[in-house]
Amino acid sequence: MRSTYILSKLLCFFILSISLLLLNTNTALSESSEIRELKEYIKKLEQRVEVLEQEKQERDEDKKIVQEKVEEQDKKISSIGSYVDERIQEFDIFPESKVFLSGYGAAGFANEDGEPSTFNALFAPIFHYQHGDSLHFVIEPEFTLEDDDSNVSLEIGEAHLFLNDYLTLAGGKFMLPFNTFSERLHPTWINKMPDPPIIYGHGGHGEHGGSSGGIVPIMNDLGFQIRGGAPLPISDGAKINYALYLVNGPRAIIEDEHDENGDEHDENGDEHDENGDEHDENGDEHDENGDEHDENGDEHADALILALSNGNGVGTSSVDLEFGSNFDDINDNKTIGGRIGILPVWNLELGASFMYGEADDDIDFYLLGFDGWFQYKGLQLLGEFIRKENDLPGGGDEDVYGYYAQASYRLSGISIANPHMSRLINGLEPIVRIGQIFQDDEDDIDQIAIGLDFWYLPSVPFKIAYQFNDGVPDAFLLQWAFGF
Repeated sequence: MRSTYILSKLLCFFILSISLLLLNTNTALSESSEIRELKEYIKKLEQRVEVLEQEKQERDEDKKIVQEKVEEQDKKISSIGSYVDERIQEFDIFPESKVFLSGYGAAGFANEDGEPSTFNALFAPIFHYQHGDSLHFVIEPEFTLEDDDSNVSLEIGEAHLFLNDYLTLAGGKFMLPFNTFSERLHPTWINKMPDPPIIYGHGGHGEHGGSSGGIVPIMNDLGFQIRGGAPLPISDGAKINYALYLVNGPRAIIEDEHDENGDEHDENGDEHDENGDEHDENGDEHDENGDEHDENGDEHADALILALSNGNGVGTSSVDLEFGSNFDDINDNKTIGGRIGILPVWNLELGASFMYGEADDDIDFYLLGFDGWFQYKGLQLLGEFIRKENDLPGGGDEDVYGYYAQASYRLSGISIANPHMSRLINGLEPIVRIGQIFQDDEDDIDQIAIGLDFWYLPSVPFKIAYQFNDGVPDAFLLQWAFGF
């Protein structure tokens, strides 16, 4: 029995050993299969990495080729530019100079009550020449169509010498910095109305001048000025600007209050003109006689002015100042003037101006002006005041003063879903302008003008306006203006 028991244990041990051996063999075989699969996967990954590295290397090579080509082209362009600059410097007397063109113009239509409706046009190119950083020249000829003639005049012809950051010396013929309209706002594409404010005369700027001659014209003159600007330490954007000038001054245009007599003289003058035309048709042999008549005519004109100045029974109603045509000064007295402007904040400016001189013998004049400007988003407010005091040839003095105020609002901030309607509405700008002139011994002049601008481009407005006037006829105005 005992041997049988031992044999049975040995048999069980043998069977268990065989089972464990078989189990270990299967596990080893299973692990060997997974390892092979892992090795194959790793091998595939290595092959993929090699392919990616090869592709990256090819891309880097392509990028390097492109970069080399770009660098080569840049070198060629740089060499060509250097060659061109060298050639320009060889043939250019002033290699640091720059020339550029700007300007403005307008085409318009005016229909004033009691007068024939008419079209008008203006073109004013502005030529700029700059030498270095300190010298600048500006020339502005103006081409206008008036009456039956085409006129060419020199609006501006001045040189600027920039002395430092705060002072500039200017000489030549320039717009006078009296208030702001003449110097800054009179170009047709900047002026939001088709005509100047009522306190300014026509002045030959392509705008409709209306029946009111204004208090002063749009002013330019011949002389020197010194001007500049500086920051103010009171707030962000605060500035001060200043200008002081010495010029030849205006001529005095004396208006005869006896208009009927003046009309009779005009009619007689027209008759003489017709006779003169007939003589012209007969030939040039009468030129010498014509010159004698011209001399006699000048003598009569001088006699009339002398009579006015002496008060020999000829009354005067007013004296107009004519700026910009006194090229050879009529006297030794020069006109002095200036303006100072203060911007307490960046979008508000307040200014004060003065001018004093002698227009003709014994006709002293004095001008005082105030101006203001305010801008907030699409809203713009501006206005000016002018007072003119001058002597009269027959004795006494004349005092005329007036103002204008203007408000406009650009509808560019309105959002509309329809793009075409949005373009139309955003380009509109309604304007209202009021003005008055108060005159000694004459009726005052009042004006209320309403207008609407459409800004096709930032410097190309189309304008329409109507003036409700008291003292002068009402007027309907159209204008297409452009700046460049």
